[in-house]
Amino acid sequence: MVTETVTKSLAGADVDVQQVQKLMANILALLRRRGVPTDSTGIIGLTTHVANFISRSRQGVKVDYPTGFENQIPKEDMEIAMEVAEMVTEASGYEIPRPETVLIASHIAAMRLRCQG
Repeated sequence: MVTETVTKSLAGADVDVQQVQKLMANILALLRRRGVPTDSTGIIGLTTHVANFISRSRQGVKVDYPTGFENQIPKEDMEIAMEVAEMVTEASGYEIPRPETVLIASHIAAMRLRCQG
């Protein structure tokens, strides 16, 4: 439901809404299998991030990635983020750079923190 709300707002973006919805369903299934608690805030952030990555990639837009927080992300969350990055790459055809994977990991780590209380 949350991913549907986000993807419906992407009408003007250069993304295939059905592709993003299917991809996010697969990502959320992975997170459940890996025991990652999710919340609507995290799902919105992660869905928006994935959709924006695909849109930016299609348009050839390059971004400067923030750095300096990589060591604050738990190793397990980085491993899960690498799986998510592979899923996004496979679905979109665009290779996710390492800094983008770190940002995905930050969404995962933040969900864990919020859900833990």
